[in-house]
Amino acid sequence: MDAESATAGDTGLAEASADDLYVIAVSKGVGGGNIAAYPTDEGVILVDDMFGRDYAAVMEQVKSLTGKPVKYVLNTHQHDDHAGGNAKMLAASAGAGTRSSRRWRRSSAGRTED
Repeated sequence: MDAESATAGDTGLAEASADDLYVIAVSKGVGGGNIAAYPTDEGVILVDDMFGRDYAAVMEQVKSLTGKPVKYVLNTHQHDDHAGGNAKMLAASAGAGTRSSRRWRRSSAGRTED
């Protein structure tokens, strides 16, 4: 299912144009969006993780790609619709962080580096 065919409350998976790059489409009316998923030998890298309420649906789609865990979550910014699932991802041992033009913040390390 791609982002255009997803209906309210659906979570679907569509392969993007690049090799091994996938889009997880979460459609819930207001608050729907997309997550990029890139499986690697070490685990899955996600770009954004949506709201905390979407954690189970997102992980179901990740598991359909690979049996490997989510290794890293890269947040485009810290609004809840992009980074709201970080606490649940961190509890599941994924490193999560955001990249700004000046700093890299690693939630898993509990520190901010210049």
